[in-house]
Amino acid sequence: MAPAPPPGAPLPPEPGPERRAASLPGGGGSGAPALTASAAAWSPPSPAGVNLHLAAALAGLYGSEAAADCDILFCSDGDGGDPWGRGGGHAAAEAGVCPGGLAAALAKRDAAAAGADPTAALTDGACQRRDGCSEAAAAAADPTADPKQPAGGRTDAPAAATEAAASGGQSERYAELDAWGQGGAAGCGCGASTSGGADPAAGRSAEGGGGVRARARARALGPALPAHALVLRLASERFAAQLDRWALHEPCPPGPGPSGGSSSPGTCSYSASAAAAAPRAGGRRPLLRVPVGCEGELRGARAAIRFAYTGQVHAASVREALELRRAGDYLAIEGCAAAAVRWLAGRLLAEAPPPAAGAAAAAAVGGSGGGGGLRQRLSDRGGGGRAPSAGLMRPLEAAMPPPTTHAGAAAAEPPAVLQLYACEELWPACEDRRFAALLASARRLLVSHFRSAIAALNTPPLRRQLLALPASGIQALLESGSGSESESGSGSGPTGSGSGFGTDSEDTVLALLAAWKGANWARTDAACRQRLCGLIRLPLLSHAISSCILPCLAADYEIFGSSQPAGWFPITAVDAAFAACYAGAAAEQQGAMLRDQQAAGSPGWAVATPRPQCIPDGGSSSGGAGAGGGGGGGGGGGGGGLSFPFSISRETLAARLRAAQYGEGAVDAYGTYDSGEELVIARGLSWRVSVDYARGEACAGVFLWCRIPAAFQLPGSRLCGPLPRFPAAVDARVVIYRWRGGRREEAYSRVFDRAGAALGVDHGLGNSRALPLALPQTHQAQPWAQAQIHQAQAQAQAQAATEAAVAVPGVAAGLLVGAGAGLSGGAVGAAGGDPMEPWAEYLGPDGRVRGCLTLLRPS
Repeated sequence: MAPAPPPGAPLPPEPGPERRAASLPGGGGSGAPALTASAAAWSPPSPAGVNLHLAAALAGLYGSEAAADCDILFCSDGDGGDPWGRGGGHAAAEAGVCPGGLAAALAKRDAAAAGADPTAALTDGACQRRDGCSEAAAAAADPTADPKQPAGGRTDAPAAATEAAASGGQSERYAELDAWGQGGAAGCGCGASTSGGADPAAGRSAEGGGGVRARARARALGPALPAHALVLRLASERFAAQLDRWALHEPCPPGPGPSGGSSSPGTCSYSASAAAAAPRAGGRRPLLRVPVGCEGELRGARAAIRFAYTGQVHAASVREALELRRAGDYLAIEGCAAAAVRWLAGRLLAEAPPPAAGAAAAAAVGGSGGGGGLRQRLSDRGGGGRAPSAGLMRPLEAAMPPPTTHAGAAAAEPPAVLQLYACEELWPACEDRRFAALLASARRLLVSHFRSAIAALNTPPLRRQLLALPASGIQALLESGSGSESESGSGSGPTGSGSGFGTDSEDTVLALLAAWKGANWARTDAACRQRLCGLIRLPLLSHAISSCILPCLAADYEIFGSSQPAGWFPITAVDAAFAACYAGAAAEQQGAMLRDQQAAGSPGWAVATPRPQCIPDGGSSSGGAGAGGGGGGGGGGGGGGLSFPFSISRETLAARLRAAQYGEGAVDAYGTYDSGEELVIARGLSWRVSVDYARGEACAGVFLWCRIPAAFQLPGSRLCGPLPRFPAAVDARVVIYRWRGGRREEAYSRVFDRAGAALGVDHGLGNSRALPLALPQTHQAQPWAQAQIHQAQAQAQAQAATEAAVAVPGVAAGLLVGAGAGLSGGAVGAAGGDPMEPWAEYLGPDGRVRGCLTLLRPS
């Protein structure tokens, strides 16, 4: 016989009539006793070709009545509770999880994995299944019902186990499951016809030592799904056990019994081969029930059945793939859960940056692509347990349809890693090596997506995504960035090497956690908050935050406890005082204090290694959160940093000038950053820039203001209301631009650093004479005006040269202190012309006053 064609080769043509005749002994009517030459050259179709046609045929059989010999019914109880009678359904529903069906069954299995029920510990490869199937649980029904009925009948648990074991082989394992399920839980007792109609029946089941409890009425979710016993039997041991049990419970067909006599219905027992060969023993299709908690689980269960036919993951989103994985795991469909994890890994891989993509591929895929289901079972059984050859599987995979996707869905959907964390309730609770590797890669992708605390807090889209993360997502961000990662990546790029979650200081990480807690208080409990707050690295908090924010958080916690949002940070006043002392202590004292805290296991003191620095040191000033076009320019000044361009519209400035002209005297106009935000969060505090003007002055001022972030100012907190002038520090550069001759240039520039002593919370620091204003055209020719203009400009230049900054104590009024000599009589403010005319050179082509706040790398 000629060897099989190579993998992927086209099948040989079907032999014609003359060729078929010649291939037979004596073919062609010649009476020749031996094979002809043409017969010797012909070989039958290869196994690869057979599988190719088989796969195409199976894909078309899914959901089809053609050759269907059984039905699958998806059932749920009538009130959305647990169809397996495990209780707690409504509480789970309030938590956003389908309470019954697959989720409850898998939870029961995982509880058994901890040793709750030793009789349920059955191992199948890497996955342990400890659930009784729905058909077994349904057998524990009303004792008045016909014991031959597959649903709603009462069956003695040991007898059921014995009968199932008699079917041989694969059913023995599920016989034990059946007995366990009948003894402890009630199943879905909906007596539905093959057309999908449901006839719910109430029932009772023995619990423990014979206790009886009522079972909720069950209902069918949609019509029954036509299925094919051969496909289900080969794809799932669970379905195989159900089919065997159906055959055992059905009346025997009329005819001679094993001893040659007539057998009466219900008196004979089938062998495993007879059960497989006679799925319609009593003239009825077997009805296989699958319990689902709600209609939301129905999609995943149907997708798992489809996988049994096609061996392919048909999912349009991460949620659908997770639903498929859970359903395939529960229904014991061969290879389904692993294929779903591979699909998820591929989805993450497609969106990962190059370094993370390689890690995702190596860690999460865990093997070559491909399906499972019937294809997997055929390959496992066909060669006496030997692994299938690549040549045998490749044509079969080529015939399978590609995964289902929706055109344009990727552009509208959030990144796959965010979808994965949004579906945390669908994650497997038991240890799953493949899924654990997938989550390890997902954590790295999550860090790569948010990049740094500065980016996450100051980029509106990222901030919204951050606040939508579950607690596990925030924990993944806060746990990243170990000491080795920080050191290796601290000098490159906005997030170092990308090995950890970057920040400018630990103060900003505290502000990030405060923002997340404010939006997710209802989704956390005291233990969760304790765990997350313990990830804040207290030794790295600045002296300003340790002396201002931390004591107030401790006071809130001691007053409100963990039951109120204001007490979200679990730290005592003594611990807060210790942290403040540590921040102000000398290096030698800090070392001793840190060792004592680490030896005591105090929360927040385990790690003292700085996170990766997110502010670049030199090079481009772009790449920061909120950076916009046209704003970086001179703002970086070649010194690196993260630039946040801002602007003040002509309308806003004109309104503030009119207010100064008609009574307010001194006003301030705050800039709006190009991201649309009014504040930038850095060093754990909020920062904004204002342009101030006092009536009658020849110059305008530029000030940098510091605020407590709103996330800390919860109702009842000690951080609400006016505060003393706590010290504040930031490394930043403020620039205001002007246009001359059609070119943009710096009109004012000021660098703020931590060495400055005047910065304080709820105070402003700047120069009240930073921007000289031009006189209206009607006054420029007057000698007195020219003299005062020169005098004002000279004073502004002298003040800028000596950095004679003026602190502004008022929060609401924004009054200027120590203003120099201006034009008498309000020559500028009341000139009678356009109030915007003196500001002409500061208004850009778009009519906006533009500037830039650049965060610099801490010195």
